[in-house]
Amino acid sequence: MLRTLPTRAIATVLTLAYVVASDARSLSPAALLTLAGWLALASVVLNLLEFAFTRVAVPQRVLPVIKRLAPATLALGPLTLGLVRWWLAGNALPSWTPAALVLTALAAAIAFSLAGTPTLYPASKWGFASLWSAATLTAAFIAMNVATGTMVNVQPRTGELHVGLFLASWLVSTALVLPLATRFVIPSAEAVLSRYQRAAAGAVVVFGVALLEVDRRVLVDLYPDVHLWLGVLGLLTLDAGLRGLASLVPSRALRPASALAFALTIGALGYATATVGRLQDIQLRSSLQRSPLGQSMLSLLPAPPRKKVVPIGEPIRFEQELSFNPLPKRLNLLLVSVDTLRGDIFTKNTADVPNLLAFAESSSRFERAYSGGPRTALGMGTLMCGRYSAYIDWELWPWVGGRFINPHSAEGKRPAQSYTTIANVPPNNTLAERLSAAGYRTMATAYADGDFFRPGVGFERGFQQFDDLTEKDWSFPTSQRVLEQALLHLTPAQEEPWFQWIHFYDPHENKRSRERYGEGLRELDRAFGDLLTQLEQRQLLDRTVVALVADHGEAFSEHRHSGHGTSLFDEQVRVPLIIKLPGVAAKSYTQPVAAIDLTATLVALARAPSNELDGLNLLPLILEQRYPKDRPVFTEGHRFKGPTQGQDLKAVILGDYKLIVDRRRNTAALFNLTKDPEELVDLSDRQPEMAARLLSLLERFTSHGEADHPLPNSELQTTADSGALEEQ
Repeated sequence: MLRTLPTRAIATVLTLAYVVASDARSLSPAALLTLAGWLALASVVLNLLEFAFTRVAVPQRVLPVIKRLAPATLALGPLTLGLVRWWLAGNALPSWTPAALVLTALAAAIAFSLAGTPTLYPASKWGFASLWSAATLTAAFIAMNVATGTMVNVQPRTGELHVGLFLASWLVSTALVLPLATRFVIPSAEAVLSRYQRAAAGAVVVFGVALLEVDRRVLVDLYPDVHLWLGVLGLLTLDAGLRGLASLVPSRALRPASALAFALTIGALGYATATVGRLQDIQLRSSLQRSPLGQSMLSLLPAPPRKKVVPIGEPIRFEQELSFNPLPKRLNLLLVSVDTLRGDIFTKNTADVPNLLAFAESSSRFERAYSGGPRTALGMGTLMCGRYSAYIDWELWPWVGGRFINPHSAEGKRPAQSYTTIANVPPNNTLAERLSAAGYRTMATAYADGDFFRPGVGFERGFQQFDDLTEKDWSFPTSQRVLEQALLHLTPAQEEPWFQWIHFYDPHENKRSRERYGEGLRELDRAFGDLLTQLEQRQLLDRTVVALVADHGEAFSEHRHSGHGTSLFDEQVRVPLIIKLPGVAAKSYTQPVAAIDLTATLVALARAPSNELDGLNLLPLILEQRYPKDRPVFTEGHRFKGPTQGQDLKAVILGDYKLIVDRRRNTAALFNLTKDPEELVDLSDRQPEMAARLLSLLERFTSHGEADHPLPNSELQTTADSGALEEQ
């Protein structure tokens, strides 16, 4: 005999227990209790709504209409959204997209219609429950895909990914209609589960666990709306399946179990109510962020209100030595930047990069170099400006149909679904402009899939020869083609001194696979080896400084992340930085440095104007082993979701320590990079003094930059309570 109230209580507690047990090792006790309490509160509210729903009487004559509305809702709503987005995307989506949308709509409607009414539930309740479930899931599906920008923010070669996410989430919604409908109906009092229904309940439990595990492991932080959707549906599905399995327990055994379940629920609710004032505590929020559901919870809880930026303390100063250059003559300068090149390739990919490894071992090699951010806009924007992101004016450029649109044009003034940030650099302040002013012949051959480096975006400024490769429809690999174009400029008769920038792209085309990444590295390595050979054959190598750096790194499931642009962990922001000075002995350096230090070093080598640079000239370290004591290094990440900011990350590296702050979620994490290079152990609770010191340092740095260079859409808070990390 089923007893619905006890089984619901037991299923709810078991669901919460699964979540708590999954995150027990990563969350503090306070965070675990907070997460359990607020999930219990949401469950109680949902159960009350379900109870109210079951009291609704449905006239018998309406049931046939409702039966047809449910599959129509599930099929036509997503189909309409998908077709509209396919039409608006133009050629950015695959040509087979409309056919796939129509077939999925038919599959959704047919699957729902064939399911029929389970014998366990009253037909008078089931039709309305299935319609309610279909409408709820369809609304959640549409909201998630609209918020995520699926099939709208389509960058080059990502059309299949967008359509796949859209169709997969649609099919998941279809599969969940029947399990979730059971939550809204009361079974017959004497109903007993058949063998088939027991198996179905078990399958629903497995499906719910699978959704939660996907939420835990896939695309963390890149699509927070997808994770919120997965987490909520996973909890509801697991709870629905557990209700069915709990009904198999004899009624006598249910009584003490249900009493315990009620007691635990009331206790969790009481804790959540008592600690509501702590939800803005940075320690508590930082711990919650370690859980996928905790991250989703934080996205729903507002961070402290933003305040007008006021500079805090004195600006951070250290001796940059921008004019130090004891070399007797100016040398040619060759800057090689690589898209998506991790800082650990010389330890984890040695077989893939023999030429790069040999080059590094014969040069000045900086083991702990940090890019300006985890995206090309940030990494290359800060490098070409020689300034940190916080000290740059950024403009929002709409991303429409796979192209950047100038915001000052008529098309650029229209609202868009997605934006990227492009540096708006004052005149004469780019690296090429500085070197050109110093008498250098400036050339560039930069390739990236799409039009990121097209003339007009800003990277061409200061280059007397700038190869526009954005119209080249090159498929992987591209490094040799880029090299062939670049070598057209490198001739022995070339006017000297000269500066050339070459940007290779192949590692970016890894499709988030380590094996494919290795292929990209091998293509890059062959081209780089050929570049050095050509320099030597053309008698340019002994009078040219060759520098190599990356715009950012790449994550392969570290910290549950994949790709780049999602975090400030080392796999995404630590990059190779190598400088080969003719006649200077090779040496490896372990001091933390910034990629923008390379900009300052090239400016010093050229004896070019060095005003408004944030980087440090590395020549004193290379030539005389001098480096400022306690010099901090910063890296930053921001993303925009529509015209509003969706990501705001800051990090500071000082000696062995690194502090990462998420200002949108008001969280912080402290790591000792020497003892914990994988950044797995957050030391904020154990070393609050160090955490507070680095947070204060980061706030000073950020406030002085953003007071004059605010991000496009908001006033940013830089006055958070540093002492919050000291609370125990």
